Amino acid sequence: MIQAPDAAVLVVDDTQINHDVMEALMRPFRVGVDCAESGEKAVLLAECKRYDLLFIDHLMPDMDGIQTLKAIAHSPDDKNYGVPAVALTANSAEGARRMYLDAGFADYLAKPVSRELLEQMLCRYLPKDKIIRPREPGWVEFCSAAPESQPVQPGLCLDSLGIDVTQAVRNCGGRDMFVSVAREFHRNIEKNAAVIEQFVQKKDIRNYTIQIHALKSSARLIGAGALSEYAAHLEEFGNAGDFKAIQAETPRLLEMYRSYESMVLPEESSDGNEAADKPVISNEELNEAIYGIKEFARVYDLASAGAIVNMLKNYRLPQSFVDTFNLIQDCILCSDQASLLSFLP
Repeated sequence: MIQAPDAAVLVVDDTQINHDVMEALMRPFRVGVDCAESGEKAVLLAECKRYDLLFIDHLMPDMDGIQTLKAIAHSPDDKNYGVPAVALTANSAEGARRMYLDAGFADYLAKPVSRELLEQMLCRYLPKDKIIRPREPGWVEFCSAAPESQPVQPGLCLDSLGIDVTQAVRNCGGRDMFVSVAREFHRNIEKNAAVIEQFVQKKDIRNYTIQIHALKSSARLIGAGALSEYAAHLEEFGNAGDFKAIQAETPRLLEMYRSYESMVLPEESSDGNEAADKPVISNEELNEAIYGIKEFARVYDLASAGAIVNMLKNYRLPQSFVDTFNLIQDCILCSDQASLLSFLP
């Protein structure tokens, strides 16, 4: 394990989910992270600041990763000339490494990003004088266990969709980030599906392929293996320019993608107070519901505990209970019985 609190890293990726995950994965290493959602934004950041390491997504709209790297570090006059760059890619096919090396990257890192491989990249490419190791001056000890070491069982209504929650938590760098990423994925399903349909209608194969590539990556990130694999299948058609196959098979992909709208996820604001016509729950009713959740949790019947949670959404809840209610939902989502029992009265 290393830490590098004085190091600065730039992450370039057109997907907000990937920004959040990279920041979460970097947190234990105490590395300073700036994020850019496009090659153009990355160029602006790189003109103002020299970084110690660049992580650049390959497939992005407009300016791709290779073009971005050339724009950032083309000549000795550029502020980040000579800074090592790692290609972020969901393309781990044989020959990918050589392609990135030929394009000027020092290395490549497959998505979803492994914490162990990320640490290897940081050890290999960050300046040695900025790396701190255990028991050296400046080292900060974290008390919590690594998220990957915490056992997680399939969550409520996620297992029926084929979502591997344990793998997703590992991909995202922890339970909290998985919940955040899953929310973001869920929130953008209809918008992204509509964008994919528009690219098909316009016969815009290039941007269609970029969008499908992003879906492949984000689906893999949240543990939706079947959706990710099918997106990879259509990405091959896009790379081959086979528009007939794209037209024939995209409806099936979108049907599969939209099926994930049935995911049961904690809501960002779950107190139910948005609707004034909802009845206010009495203290007695709320206490009975909490007692029921706790009793079902004791016997690991989280489906029944989840049913009580869904019932509570029909009421306006006390503002003082909102944070606890969100915690209850998060624990049920990840089947975290121990944490759920630890804070329920």
